[in-house]
Amino acid sequence: CNVPNRYPINQSLSDWVNEQRSNFLQFALGRSSSMSKERYGFLLKLGFSWSCPGSNEEEERMKKKSQSLAWQENFHEFRKIKSASGHCFVSGDSPLSKWIDEQRQEYQKLSKGLPSLLSK
Repeated sequence: CNVPNRYPINQSLSDWVNEQRSNFLQFALGRSSSMSKERYGFLLKLGFSWSCPGSNEEEERMKKKSQSLAWQENFHEFRKIKSASGHCFVSGDSPLSKWIDEQRQEYQKLSKGLPSLLSK
């Protein structure tokens, strides 16, 4: 879902995507926005790209904020499952199980003294 700012093939799609990106930036900065956590979650699950080729510094901040919010949401879901089931096993091929696998891989790197996303 990486639609550029200008997409002549479907300008209305491009306009809508740009509006979502703008709304998310306002939302991430704590400003008034029509973006909600629910809408953000839907777009995130679709693989929505919060920045586009040639992004500027503000869009890079937005992308980092998006990644941080995604991590927090996954962690929250993981904690809910742990509380409800009493264990940390998430089966299947769900986005959450993939996220958990990534966290385990990053922890292994960290424990070996290698660069890890968990140390940022």
